[in-house]
Amino acid sequence: MTRYHTMKSVWLGMLAISAVLGLALAVFMVVVRPCPWGKKALPQDLAQGYVGVFLDNGQVYFGQAKDMTPDFFTLDNIYYLQSNKPTDSENQSDLKLIKMGNELHGPKDMMQINRQHVLFIESLKDDSKVVEAIKNYKQ
Repeated sequence: MTRYHTMKSVWLGMLAISAVLGLALAVFMVVVRPCPWGKKALPQDLAQGYVGVFLDNGQVYFGQAKDMTPDFFTLDNIYYLQSNKPTDSENQSDLKLIKMGNELHGPKDMMQINRQHVLFIESLKDDSKVVEAIKNYKQ
């Protein structure tokens, strides 16, 4: 074998090893790597106070964020809005804040929400009407 063929074999071998390592790294980054929003990495603004979780079915839940994984967002101390009368073009709907847990099926006051159905999550100000209503409910 000539020196050219030996060098070509070495380069092809190195290229094959690099391709295998690159593929392994890509698989690790997509499948194995922990989610950046794991329990220890919950964003600071979501970890404190109350948040509003807006779902793709139009429902909104208010509560305290506990943790976030690649698949689920956990909410605790949950409230939601209920309309007391239908909305028409002239009158605004009468909304009431309801504490989760008193429904017919008796759910616990904790919810794991599928992240695929979360449109967005908002941190609520301490002086928002929802937070004030929650504070009043607790008293």
